[in-house]
Amino acid sequence: MNLPRNRSSRRLLCGAVLIALPSLAVSVAKRGQKPWIAGAPAYRQEGSPDAKVVLVEFSDFQCPSCAASVQTIHQLLALHGSDMRLIFKYYPWSFHRWARKTAIAAECAGRQGRFWPMHDVLFSNQALWDRVGDEGEMDRLLDSYARSAGANLADLHACQAGPEAAAAVDADLKEGQDHWVNSTPTFFVNGERFSGALQLRTFGLNKMERLLRP
Repeated sequence: MNLPRNRSSRRLLCGAVLIALPSLAVSVAKRGQKPWIAGAPAYRQEGSPDAKVVLVEFSDFQCPSCAASVQTIHQLLALHGSDMRLIFKYYPWSFHRWARKTAIAAECAGRQGRFWPMHDVLFSNQALWDRVGDEGEMDRLLDSYARSAGANLADLHACQAGPEAAAAVDADLKEGQDHWVNSTPTFFVNGERFSGALQLRTFGLNKMERLLRP
């Protein structure tokens, strides 16, 4: 490498190197790190724990786009089978009146091993309960959904009244905020973020295919 001949040019070069070194160190460190994968209880996961592809979804049960993405996720699970694991995370928006309440109900159903049936019935009936204006009517609907999902209502009510399920929902919300989730649904494929089902079906699917190449 030929260094500049005059002193001022050499100083400029040294300054540029010193500025670049921290960024280079961060870049090297990141390459040495494993991708961030969100955690969740086993009842909020589907697929093999040894899967090559881990899809993390941050979702709101009252979000229409989240309901619309359910079919895409089912298709991906069917396509990739044992090579893919799905992890569901709660991200209830404060402007959705029933988002937090439905998330807590789903978490309580999950603690009885009935999370995915409750997940499906909430999303498939979203257009109905989304319009409910009365708290008592919403509670009756949630009971009917939990019953159809196979949950025990007495245990569900005890869980809903306690602090643990609400704390689990809040922890997911905080985790999403810490990782720049600013819309729902937001997906992470082995740590890389994709906003919305369209990005997941295009760029996300391309990433999955690269990860699954032999």
